[in-house]
Amino acid sequence: MRLYIFSLALFLQACNSTPSERQPRPSGLPGETLAKMHCSSCHRYVGPEMLDKTTWQNKTLPEMGLRLGMGDVFQKNVLQVQQGTENLVYQNIYPLTPRLHEEDYQKILKYYLDNAPEKPLPQAKKPSLIKEMKDWKFEPILVSEGFQHNTTALGFNPKTSEIWAGSPRGEVQIFGKEARVLQEPGVFSVIRHLEGTDYLLDLGLLGPHEKEKGKLIKADGTLILDHLHKPADFALLDVNEDGIKDYVVCNFGFETGNLSWYDGKTKKANTIKELPGARNIVVEDMDGDGRKDLVVLFAQAWEGISVFYNKGKGKFKEEEVLQFSPVYGSSWFELADFNGDGKKDILYVNGDNADYSGTLKPYHGIRIFEKQDKKYKQTYFYPMYGATHARAVDFDGDGDLDIAAIAYYRKDAEEGFVYLENKGKYQFQPYTFPEVNFGQWMVMEIGDYNKDGRPDIFLGAHDLARKPQIVKTPTEVGVLLNLLSF
Repeated sequence: MRLYIFSLALFLQACNSTPSERQPRPSGLPGETLAKMHCSSCHRYVGPEMLDKTTWQNKTLPEMGLRLGMGDVFQKNVLQVQQGTENLVYQNIYPLTPRLHEEDYQKILKYYLDNAPEKPLPQAKKPSLIKEMKDWKFEPILVSEGFQHNTTALGFNPKTSEIWAGSPRGEVQIFGKEARVLQEPGVFSVIRHLEGTDYLLDLGLLGPHEKEKGKLIKADGTLILDHLHKPADFALLDVNEDGIKDYVVCNFGFETGNLSWYDGKTKKANTIKELPGARNIVVEDMDGDGRKDLVVLFAQAWEGISVFYNKGKGKFKEEEVLQFSPVYGSSWFELADFNGDGKKDILYVNGDNADYSGTLKPYHGIRIFEKQDKKYKQTYFYPMYGATHARAVDFDGDGDLDIAAIAYYRKDAEEGFVYLENKGKYQFQPYTFPEVNFGQWMVMEIGDYNKDGRPDIFLGAHDLARKPQIVKTPTEVGVLLNLLSF
């Protein structure tokens, strides 16, 4: 009955459309102009060179066509209802009436297929990956039966030196002096220790969805926020200056989403930006006015990094400082001073391939954008297929920042983890370890696990087929690096 009512609604919507909406006229414009005109209505323009011909033809262009009202849009909308994403229908993301004439649409298709490369373009040249790390040794770590290497989040409590690992099975395993399990139902995206409290951020559901089933809870089970839209990250900040910490949440969503702050007292939601894909957030005073600002990475269609300057009393002013192509697959960023000038540079990671173009992309990898005056300039790029996460830390104690990086959507197992040792002047030597293929690494955390005063790295695998492992470096190197697969 529900499907029938929906079908009738779609029929009425089509009948109520004007003739000009149902039958656009040919524009007479060339394919490139049409591509830039129509593709930019949903996201930034993507040139044909960004993907190979097969990917354009079989995946990306058909999806693009549906969003222009071309193809079997009715069936697509019916599928959205069956999947519980009716709001996409109501927002006309897949319009029932064509937005351009068939002649113009064919010009766009021809433009992309005529100019796209036959195969994905190769990666840029990079230093040879040293596959043998002689200073590391390999040990297993045991997890409870049923955890199944399905780590979705990692956290570290510096007070107790405990590692917290979340899974979509509704439990958190805690490793320290004594291993224990916290039964807290949820699909966790973030586990974080802030101001003496451990927080768990619950996605609600894995995979793309539009259901507001996410939650922010304390480790003791106290519910802080609910009805969140697939939350990917959060931060604490007294936004409205009432002396009570508020909650800033990246509601990543799917086709819809937002960046919002929630009053710490009333829990009332206040939207900062209405846009899907808010991926992670850093709280930092970016203009030196004494107020903490928000630096946020957006993924999905309109990818980029924005600074939301705090104007007080819950008001923000956005400045977009970096922009990326929608096929980049932005996945993480953090602020770090790489050149020692006292200004925070940006470490940026892109390699998310869970979209309509899951192919090798030479522009996937790790980038450093140096802060120069009021602009950010790229000063380093390490190509890395499927790059997912990276952290900038002085692991070897020589006074500069090294980089630890993982790639979940990777081409080769040996690049699932890469340690980039800083050699100075933006030169980094990449290393990996022989047992890297024991896990398909999805999450990473940093902390001093053994309380020796040196940073350790924890890796979590999201792979049902591989065994949990631990890799160590000996203390005589000046580093204890734990690589954990759950």
